[in-house]
Amino acid sequence: MNKETYSYDEWEQPIPLDSIEQPEFPINSLPSVVRNYVLAVSEATQTPIDMAGVVVLAVMATCVQGKYVVEGKPDWVEQLSLYSIVIAKPGERKSPVLRLMTKPLYEYEKEWNEENELNIERGKLEKRILEKEVNDLDVEFTKSGSLSTMNELLRKREELLNFDELQYLRLLADDVTPEALVSLMVKNRGKISIISSEGGIFEILQGRYSKSPNIDAILKAHFSEPIRIDRVGREHERIDNPNLTILLTVQPQVIEGLMSNEIFRGRGLVARFLYSYPASKVGNRKYDTEPIPDKYVVAYKELCYKLLDLPNASNRVLKLSSKAHSLSEKFANKCEPRFATDLENMAEFATKLHGSILRIAGILHLICGNTEEQYISEDTLKKAIDIGVYYMNHAKVVYQLMGIDEQTQDAKYVLQQIKSNQNTELTTYGIFRICRGKFNKCSDLIPALELLTEYGYLKEVEVEYKNVGRRSRPKYLINPHIYG
Repeated sequence: MNKETYSYDEWEQPIPLDSIEQPEFPINSLPSVVRNYVLAVSEATQTPIDMAGVVVLAVMATCVQGKYVVEGKPDWVEQLSLYSIVIAKPGERKSPVLRLMTKPLYEYEKEWNEENELNIERGKLEKRILEKEVNDLDVEFTKSGSLSTMNELLRKREELLNFDELQYLRLLADDVTPEALVSLMVKNRGKISIISSEGGIFEILQGRYSKSPNIDAILKAHFSEPIRIDRVGREHERIDNPNLTILLTVQPQVIEGLMSNEIFRGRGLVARFLYSYPASKVGNRKYDTEPIPDKYVVAYKELCYKLLDLPNASNRVLKLSSKAHSLSEKFANKCEPRFATDLENMAEFATKLHGSILRIAGILHLICGNTEEQYISEDTLKKAIDIGVYYMNHAKVVYQLMGIDEQTQDAKYVLQQIKSNQNTELTTYGIFRICRGKFNKCSDLIPALELLTEYGYLKEVEVEYKNVGRRSRPKYLINPHIYG
């Protein structure tokens, strides 16, 4: 390369390939009650608003899941559960944020159980009495064969089968096996949330306590598919409409393990999560901070309690208003071509994003107090889309940093080969030759070259065609800044 004839002045520094914009959580998309509390928690803990913003959506999902569904269009229904992950390094104060955001859930659970303890224990006693009566009648019928005894036995068995036993309330779980998770959901009307500052659930799912991964229940619960468990030594367990919310705040290495697990990726577990990777505030945090105003604490707690008090009824359907439906259709049509272009490498995530947006829209609708209003407004859906786009951009960061974005990885490889050969310009075929073995044909290079051009490493030059012979292959000038 002749540096004397290769001017730097015409070129700017290229953008690092690992550089993707990490937008801040769209806090204005949240209704005022939760927005005020999120901002106050962020200030008090000196953490990014993303952290509390993502957590509060999971808390709200915990409050309303199993109580409504959202209809995107005929034959497309989404529940109100969310699977979310916040990624942050050690020392980012994940646990304090979780503690402040989930405090009303633990308080509600404790108060509800104390208030209903007598009825719960009475129900247990009544069930034991009923079980004994069935057992005694079974023994008596075996001995006598009496028709009247048989009829009484059948009546008592039906009574036992239909006995609605009141259970102690569990809203949250943490370090739980898939088998225990299903049992907890059975006892809690098919609902529960896993909210944790650790990623131990992934170790459990990979087989910490068994020889093989077991993710069926979590996969099915995301879309509220019926769960049936029939195993030797265990009672039959059945959940017709499971509702499960998951919120994890984990370190980057946990995500590396999640993303690199072929079973988790191949079966779609990775794609079911919404990702947030906030910019760190470590090194710029204040010591003296504003305490969370009491009025925000009270308002947030009252909202959680109000939503938790709503009765379970999976047949209550929220629908999009006509304007919201038009916006939803426009968003879908805009996204669809991208699944085969810039979003192809993360299409399994991107294709599920619209469903997550509908869920978020339903949650925002209910937070605003619209529990008796069936139709979700255009403005609410727009705010949900803003949140969804935030998750999309952060998923791009995660997929790229964890090596899943093949286009970026290919671009890095091509750039390394160009650096090694010290060229000032190359044709597509020339680049293909120096990358021989990596790509099967020239056309396989195009996505990587497009990315390198977009980020300023290359400039495509039009080659004049003189209407003689074969058309010349495209040629690229190479940014001299890559050579130092």
